[in-house]
Amino acid sequence: MMKKIPTVLLLLLYVCLMNAQAVVRTDSLGAGQAYISESDTFKTCENQPVHQYYHQDKRYGDEMCFVKKYIKDHYKPIEINESGFLTIRFIVNCEGKIGNFIVYQVDDKLNPCQFSKTITDQLMKLTQELQNWSPMTLADGRVVNYRAFLTFKIKNGYVERMVP
Repeated sequence: MMKKIPTVLLLLLYVCLMNAQAVVRTDSLGAGQAYISESDTFKTCENQPVHQYYHQDKRYGDEMCFVKKYIKDHYKPIEINESGFLTIRFIVNCEGKIGNFIVYQVDDKLNPCQFSKTITDQLMKLTQELQNWSPMTLADGRVVNYRAFLTFKIKNGYVERMVP
């Protein structure tokens, strides 16, 4: 039963995040707003829908634990009284390249919030540096685009946990 509680909380967090506002990034973000980072060089596979992340077993090469270690080794925490969840959602295309980033932020009570720009920018940069994502192959052999995400549990400026 105790193992199901984090899963239920993550599902609740996901639903809350999907209802957060998304705006094109400006210098100052309003509380609860996310920003979209689009690139002229990132392209999805033509005439392909974007599938959800849970249709795939592998996400980052063969080891998702590498992603967690990379973030842990490269994130520089700041002493600040900010806690909650920061989710970076993005698309992985048929070549395994990532783009179209969206950031959602909620506090530890799941209310929309705005983390320090230092925290947000650092986690966005580290996520963008991860360039070994596995393309998604459907049962019929087609390689397609899919949505993926990384959620960081922030406690007083430190990354306490990361999912998936």
